[in-house]
Amino acid sequence: MISQKNNQVGINIDRACKEHDEFVDVFKSNSVEVIPAEIHQHINYQVNTRDLGVTTPKGIIMGRFFKAIRRGEHRLFEHTLSKYQIPIYHKLSH
Repeated sequence: MISQKNNQVGINIDRACKEHDEFVDVFKSNSVEVIPAEIHQHINYQVNTRDLGVTTPKGIIMGRFFKAIRRGEHRLFEHTLSKYQIPIYHKLSH
């Protein structure tokens, strides 16, 4: 998914979107409900939002990304969970 251009590392958007759609299709074909994550124009590196939490029978164990470029994603994740009334069992912080 990462491509090199002009000595900069970036995301191949077409490939990332294709992979995302395939990922969602696999879940849906196995009767898994897929809830789209909240997005924000200033948090533009939301690639692996599935990495923000782990689902347990008691609710989500929610993490936070350490790198500055990923900061703030957890707030959007939490907002999505709240909107769909998905319980948060525990929040990890660093």
